[in-house]
Amino acid sequence: MGKILYKHGKDWKEQFELYLIASHKVTKSDVVKVGILKYSMGPEWIKVANKFTYAAAGDDKKLHKVIQKFDKYFEPKKLVQPYVTRFNKRDQLPSKTLSDYITAIRELASHCEFGALEESQICIRLSNGVRDEKLKEKLWEDGLS
Repeated sequence: MGKILYKHGKDWKEQFELYLIASHKVTKSDVVKVGILKYSMGPEWIKVANKFTYAAAGDDKKLHKVIQKFDKYFEPKKLVQPYVTRFNKRDQLPSKTLSDYITAIRELASHCEFGALEESQICIRLSNGVRDEKLKEKLWEDGLS
């Protein structure tokens, strides 16, 4: 069997499925299919697959679980750093209202992957970036709530 050329995206999966059909291996067990998948991808991808961690023992032998891991691996990485940098530098512009500033900060925060800390990060950014010094002091006195 020749090596299957794998690329990011959906091509690798379709090519593998076509190989299973063409080689009459569709009805084989998941263990066999996972072995075929890894072998067909080559040594470089076997090393990648062997580093995957699974929630339950035996998941590394289930084709759909292994394919999910490769799907996640091939998923384009979201570039968060530029958003975090813009978020941290964003101050209220002279021509913008407080409402505009809050909207802008919330929009930037939605891309930053702050998770459970998102609201507190927004409060800190607002209190540091607002133009009105009295409001800034009040926000800090009120614990940024």
